Amino acid sequence: MANIVRFNWPFFAVSLVVIGAAFAFLAVVWARWTSPFSWILTALISAGILGAAWFLVSSLAASYWIYDRSPLYRWTWLPEMQPRILVNVHSGFDESSAALHARYPLAEMTVLDFYDPVRAPEPSIARARKLRPPAIPARTIRPDAWPLTDGIVDLVTIVLAAHELRREPDREAFFREVRRVLGIDGRAVLVEHLRDAANFLAFGPGFFHFLPRSKWLQAVAAGGLRIEREFPVTPFIRVFILAPC
Repeated sequence: MANIVRFNWPFFAVSLVVIGAAFAFLAVVWARWTSPFSWILTALISAGILGAAWFLVSSLAASYWIYDRSPLYRWTWLPEMQPRILVNVHSGFDESSAALHARYPLAEMTVLDFYDPVRAPEPSIARARKLRPPAIPARTIRPDAWPLTDGIVDLVTIVLAAHELRREPDREAFFREVRRVLGIDGRAVLVEHLRDAANFLAFGPGFFHFLPRSKWLQAVAAGGLRIEREFPVTPFIRVFILAPC
């Protein structure tokens, strides 16, 4: 959670300033206005303050649950397998390769990064890359062109990254590449937030940055993959185990 605050500090700073300004304006309304309209305005401002405060606190609480208290980064939920060739894919910021290398020390691991700072700039990712350089170097790729041979990979991991592919054709092309490089018995692990009620309660309007489950099903199927198994890691994170069709 500390990293989330470090990488997104402008958002939290602006939120606190806005809440403070709203409190100050509310004090002026109470002190100077006595018309019925002032009560309506007070109610609206109070609702806004409560909503902003709720989502500020709930997003931090959910992040603490996800990243600090849940099994997500302990990797105990990963499939029981010993891959010979492992590919970990991220989008600009890599929090998983070192741990995956430790879990599968005998695997030949390749790290791929599809982040494009020109096409889809993300200030928080830029700050994260500067403050915490990757432990394992990655090869920069396009989502639709991976520098890997067909059918050689045993395990592809995509942890909290694929939602950065905002365009549907890019997502479908991405999963076609996943399917192309997977061996016949290979598996892909997709980990994502969903655009659902739990993530709305935790992150408010920020949940629009996530995709509905139906969009993931569509992209996975278009890529020639099927969902072998899915399960939650906390109410906010969903894991999809993907297999070739």
